[in-house]
Amino acid sequence: MSQTVETLPAEPVRNSLAIRLWLLLAGVFGLLTLPDLLEKGRYSGWFIARYSWQWSLLIAVCFFLSLTSLLFWLVLQSGKSQRLVLIYERLLSLLRRLGWWNYLLYASGWLVTAFFMRYFFVKHFTELPDRLWVLWMAAGLTSLFLLAARRIGFFWAISLGMLTGGFLAVLLTYAAKVSPYPFTLGWSEASRYYYASLPFARQIYGFSIPVSPLHASRYLLLSLAYLIPDSPLWFHRLWQVVLWIGMNLATGWALCRRLGLRSLPLVAGTSLWAFLFLMQGPVYYHLHLCILPVLLGYHPRRPVQTLLMVILASVWAGLSRVNWFPVPAMLAIAIYLLETPLRNHANFLTYFARPLVWGAAGLLSALAAQAAYIPLSGNQDPSMFASSFTSLLLWHRLLPSATSGWGILPLGLLVSLPLLTLIALNTLRRGSGWHPLRLLGLGGIGAVLLIGGLVVSTKIGGGSNLHNLDAYFVVLMLIGAYFLFGKAVPDQSPSHFVPFRPTVLLLLILSMPVVWSLAEFSLPAPKDLQQAQVTLNSLNELVGKAAQRGEVLFISQRHLLTFGYVKDVPLVADYELLLLSEASISNNRTLLERFYTDLKNRRFSMIIVDRLNPSLQRPKIDAFAEENNLWVDRIAFPILEYYGEEAYFGEQNLQVLVPK
Repeated sequence: MSQTVETLPAEPVRNSLAIRLWLLLAGVFGLLTLPDLLEKGRYSGWFIARYSWQWSLLIAVCFFLSLTSLLFWLVLQSGKSQRLVLIYERLLSLLRRLGWWNYLLYASGWLVTAFFMRYFFVKHFTELPDRLWVLWMAAGLTSLFLLAARRIGFFWAISLGMLTGGFLAVLLTYAAKVSPYPFTLGWSEASRYYYASLPFARQIYGFSIPVSPLHASRYLLLSLAYLIPDSPLWFHRLWQVVLWIGMNLATGWALCRRLGLRSLPLVAGTSLWAFLFLMQGPVYYHLHLCILPVLLGYHPRRPVQTLLMVILASVWAGLSRVNWFPVPAMLAIAIYLLETPLRNHANFLTYFARPLVWGAAGLLSALAAQAAYIPLSGNQDPSMFASSFTSLLLWHRLLPSATSGWGILPLGLLVSLPLLTLIALNTLRRGSGWHPLRLLGLGGIGAVLLIGGLVVSTKIGGGSNLHNLDAYFVVLMLIGAYFLFGKAVPDQSPSHFVPFRPTVLLLLILSMPVVWSLAEFSLPAPKDLQQAQVTLNSLNELVGKAAQRGEVLFISQRHLLTFGYVKDVPLVADYELLLLSEASISNNRTLLERFYTDLKNRRFSMIIVDRLNPSLQRPKIDAFAEENNLWVDRIAFPILEYYGEEAYFGEQNLQVLVPK
């Protein structure tokens, strides 16, 4: 990909070969999809062999497209393809006459594809090969408009199309969470909006409440939605989706800017690839503000500016997560090692002076930010800020288990392997020209973040996905992109040296995040809004009467008070679901003993909580068994000792408890 910043990289394969490969895979993927369609559509109707006419049409189209693709491939392989090539060239010639309208047609093609994905991926194309075939066909057909609109080869047009399809899969998955449904859509989904409301507690609840001791930066970003008075729950869900999509895209764009990319297709493709790569974690939206200042503000000839950006990003890291405290400085150091040859400095001390200053300043800034936040938060119990250090570490989740599936370590290495291979091929081969100390620095940064992420992944309460490897993924993406685009500067750069990017490896780098996005694609089952309103009416009646007798504690579903679904019930700020859960897994005795005393004294006239199931699960066999058992032992049993069920709402899994 060695090129000027205004042009696309050279095609790794000839156009004719790329087209033949697309036709072959379109046929193969389609034939692999047919058995699944035949199985799912069986007994759907009585049109043909007990298939409905809709299923029959879908199967027929799949068979026709697969067979046609294979026939075209055979014709091209045979060498008797002059007429087919002529038709193809005439079609492109006609499309070129449309000029910029091709961009509109390209976008329209993907809108149609998004509609197809939204309504057919849930019931019809549920398996990964099926979804790959749909995206592969869409990428090939829409590429015609892109080829006609500007000079771009078929390989890059297909690559951009697949990345677009992967982006749409992620977008549709997250957008489906924007719902007016009044109850939480997941175990703790709406708890986030409650904690985000606490900076505005006096306006919403009538009194000040200490802000969350956990994930402060996340809730600060979410709290911005409260700047719009009386904004509904669906708006806050939308704002979170905007943060998820926008922040990851912004980091992709910042990476392009850091690399000096200018060509619109190149910037679009690289931004989408970075987006999909980071969403494999995923990297949470609030953490991108630890990344963006460094990517955008690093300047090789302005060390003070770089230092200020590292400090700014590190302050935000201090409000985020402990394992992110050193990340902004590490990002700046990685860029420095990638761009600055050691040969330009008199000795090792002068070369590493800036990285040492950035590292010290960044870490101290993060620690100072956290130290300042603890008293400013209003929380009286400092131990709540250190729960990460007192929680159990479940090392078995690094390997395949009921909670982690493939296992954090194997899956993390699988995701990393293409970029690690690319980096190794360009640094360890003979004549690469890299000083060992620079490679040691880059490798050390990656290793520290990988090991740190693996350790955090074993903390009880996590380990079900790769999001704790987020800092490692960010640095790996950065280093890999420098070598992918030939922007890394070796100490010795012979005239014949060019970045080494085998086509097969390039395909893996581009395709793996797309495959991941398709595998993770999901849409929630539709919610019954009318039934939810019936539950709300009943719940309001119950808690309204209980509020006249004393305090009503919402352990779960506290956002119902935030957004006015439950009215005329004063908020009890203690013992929210997430803090109780954290207390149970970290054994925070201060909070737990206070909770037990309040239960024993029957402080609350009513408790609203997700149904308490006092049954223990099997560690290492059932998913999240260890978390469940601590919750049962330290939360469920004590509550049920003093409180009994008055009502239960099955659709919402919501239990109403009163003193025994």
